[in-house]
Amino acid sequence: MGGLRRRRESVQRPARAGRRVVLWPDADRKVAKQNGEILPPHRQPGIAAMEKIAAILIGLGCDVRVLDLAPLGDVADGWDVADAIAEGWTRERVREYVAQHLRMPGSLQ
Repeated sequence: MGGLRRRRESVQRPARAGRRVVLWPDADRKVAKQNGEILPPHRQPGIAAMEKIAAILIGLGCDVRVLDLAPLGDVADGWDVADAIAEGWTRERVREYVAQHLRMPGSLQ
C-alpha cells in the first residue's frame, strides 16, 4: 500500500464514513534490536499501522474491529490474508476466523 501516509490518505475519503470495518494486520514477528526478543503485539508494525488506521476510521464515525491473529500461533513474519488464501483458506474459513477473533482497537495495550 505504500506506507502509512498513503493509507491515511485512502481511508480519509468521505465514502468510508460510518461504515463497519474489519482490519486484518500483518502477523509481524519483529524483534527488539537491544535484546533480540520478539516485540509485544502492540509494538509490531502491522498491528501499530492498523491501530493508527482504526483511529482515523473511528474519527469518521466507523464501527471498527481489528482481527486478533494470536490464535494462529507461530506463522511467518508478515503473514496476512493473502497468505491465508495462498494456503487454501476458503471464503467460509476466512469468514469463520474473522467472526470468532475480532477485538476492539486499542485493546492490546
